[in-house]
Amino acid sequence: MQLTKPVLALLGANLLATVLLLGQPVVTNYTTSIYAVVPDPQALAFGADGALYVGRDNHGSSGGYGDAVKIHRVAPGGAAVAEFGEVAVSDPDALIVDVAGVVSGTAGAVLVGGVHNNTTTGKIVAFAPEGTSSVWFGPNATLYNPSAFAFDASGRLLITEAGNGKVLVSSGAMPTVLFSLTDVIRIAVDTLDRIVVNTSTGTALRLYTSGGVLSNANFAAVKANCPLARGPGGSWGTDLYAVAPNGDLVRIDLEGGTTRVGSGFSNAAAFAFGPDAALYVSDFDADRIYRIAQPNVPGAVTTIHARVTDPARLSFAPDGTLFVGRDNTGSGGDWTDAVKIHRIGPGGSPVEEYGASAITDPDAVVYDADGSASGIPGAVIVAGTQLNSSNGKIVTIRPDQTITTLYGPTAFAFNPNVFAYDVNGRLLASDDLGGKVWTLESGVPQVLFSMPDAVHLAVDTLNRIVIGAADKSTLRLYGPEGVLITNAFANVTTNSPLARGPGGFWGSGVFGVATNGTLLSLDTNGVATAFGTGFGNPWAIAFGPDDALYVSEFKSDLIWRIAPGVTRPRLAITRYGTQVQLSWETLEGRQDQLQSTPQLPATVWLDEGSPFPGAGGLVLTNLTIGPQPAMFFRLESDK
Repeated sequence: MQLTKPVLALLGANLLATVLLLGQPVVTNYTTSIYAVVPDPQALAFGADGALYVGRDNHGSSGGYGDAVKIHRVAPGGAAVAEFGEVAVSDPDALIVDVAGVVSGTAGAVLVGGVHNNTTTGKIVAFAPEGTSSVWFGPNATLYNPSAFAFDASGRLLITEAGNGKVLVSSGAMPTVLFSLTDVIRIAVDTLDRIVVNTSTGTALRLYTSGGVLSNANFAAVKANCPLARGPGGSWGTDLYAVAPNGDLVRIDLEGGTTRVGSGFSNAAAFAFGPDAALYVSDFDADRIYRIAQPNVPGAVTTIHARVTDPARLSFAPDGTLFVGRDNTGSGGDWTDAVKIHRIGPGGSPVEEYGASAITDPDAVVYDADGSASGIPGAVIVAGTQLNSSNGKIVTIRPDQTITTLYGPTAFAFNPNVFAYDVNGRLLASDDLGGKVWTLESGVPQVLFSMPDAVHLAVDTLNRIVIGAADKSTLRLYGPEGVLITNAFANVTTNSPLARGPGGFWGSGVFGVATNGTLLSLDTNGVATAFGTGFGNPWAIAFGPDDALYVSEFKSDLIWRIAPGVTRPRLAITRYGTQVQLSWETLEGRQDQLQSTPQLPATVWLDEGSPFPGAGGLVLTNLTIGPQPAMFFRLESDK
C-alpha cells in the first residue's frame, strides 16, 4: 500500500522512523550516520586537518551542469558546512586534496576540475588552504571534462577525462595522456599500484598497469558511473570498494573477486575514507554526506553483543539478561504484526524468542524486577497497538512465559512506545498516538500529562522527565509531577533514544544522539558534552548492569555493546607521494609515542618526534618518507 505523508503522521513513531531511514545505505557490522547536510554533493576529499571538501553540481538546485558555484568545506566532525574558495568554479564536481603539495606545489591545495564555461575545454583550479585560487591547468581541449582524480604510490596525479575518454597523468607539469577509454569516469589505485577505472555507460571495471596498459577488460562487474575507493586498512582492509549493478556495496580483492558488504548505495555519488578510517558517502539526491563506522567512545571498547531480528527497545534484568522489543517492518511485514520478543542471555547468548505466544506490535518492553509496575516480580511488560488499528494494550510475560493482559485493549488511540523508571522506581510510559505520558503502578495506568507525539523519554538525576516528540529534534523537560519546565531543554537528532548514565565512566547525564551521530551527554541544564561518534540514529540505548552502553541497530539486526576499559588506539596511515599522514583517536590522560622501523621483524623502533599528550579526539601528523622501500609504524601508549 502506498502511503502519503499525512497518513504516515498517524501511524506512530515506529513506522515513521523506519520510513525516514529507508534511504540510508547500510553496511554489515557498521552504523550509518548523517555526517553533514550539503547542497548538491559530489566528489569527496579530506584535508590533513580532517576537513572534508565536497564537489558540487548545480543541476541539483535547478541550475545547469556547468554553472559556476563554490565547492563546500565541512569542518572536522561535520558540524559546520560552508562554501569554500574566493571564486566560483564552473562545473566543480571533481576534486582532490594535494595534501603534500606534490603536484600543485602548495601543501593542502584543493584541486577542482570541470568543464570551463560550458565550452569543450576544461580546467583545473587550485585553491590554497586559505581559499585563494589560481588556475593550475587549462582551459584546454585535451582536458574537456575532468571527472575524477587519484594519486598513485609515486605521487602522480591521475585524471579521468570523460568528454574525450582519456586518463591523464601529471607529476606537476602539464598533464599528458596515459591511455584512452571511451566514457571513462571514475578511477582508483589498488595496493599493487594498478589503475582501476569504470565508465559512465558500462558495467565492466577495467584494470590497467601503472604504465597505462590494459591487463583485464572485465576485472569486475559494477554499476555504471559508480564511485570507487581503496580501503584504509583495519577492519575495512585495503581492497577496493565499489557499487554493484543492484546497488549493493561490494569489496573487490586483487583478483577481482567481489564480496557483498552493504546495500542501499544506488544513489552514492562518491566515496572517501577519512583519517578516522570511516567511509564517507555523498548522496547527491538527498543533499547528504553519510559517515559509516562502528560506534566509538574514547576509553571504551565497542563489540557486537548479539545479532537479533528487528531489534527495537531494550530492557535489562539485574543478572544481565536483555529483553528486546521487535518491529516486523524490518522483515518486510507490518509494524503492528504479532511476533515474539527476544531474550538475550548474559554475555550475549543464547539469543531466543521469548513468551508463550506472539504479541501485536511488541516494540516497547521493560523488565519489572520487583513487580511494582505489574504486580508480578520478574515479569516483562510489553506494549503496543492492536493489529491494524490505533487502539492498544499492555501485556505481561510472566517468568513461566505465559502471557496475560494488564491493560486494554483500549477503545481509544493508545500506543505505549517507550518505558523508563524514575529515580523512585515509578514506571513511566510514553504514548505517541494518544499524545500522553502515563505512570504504571501495581498494574494500574494513569495519565501523568499530555504531550503530542510523545516518544523517547528518560529521567534525570533530579527526577525530572526529559522527553522528545516524534520527528522532532527539541527535547522538553517536565517535573516529576508532570508540570512543564521548558519546551526547549536541548536538541538531539529526530527520534533520538534517551537513557540516564549509570555514573562512573559515563557520568549521570541523560544520553542522546546528535544529528551527525555524535553521542551526547546532557547535564541538568541541558548542556551537551560529546562522548563518542558513529551512533547514527538507533532505536534504543540502554545501560546494562555491567555499566556498558547497549545500542539497538534496527537496520543491521544487531546490538552494540560499548564498555569502559583500556582500548588500543587504531593507527590509520595514508600515503601522499613522499609523505604519509598518520591519525588516531587519543584518550584523555593517555600519552602516545609514534614509532617507526624500516623492516619487520624490527631490531629497533625509533621515536618519531615527541610524545603526543592525550586530550581526547583525533590527532593527525604528517611525515616525509625517505628512499627506503618500506616503513612501518606503531604507537606506544602509557596506558
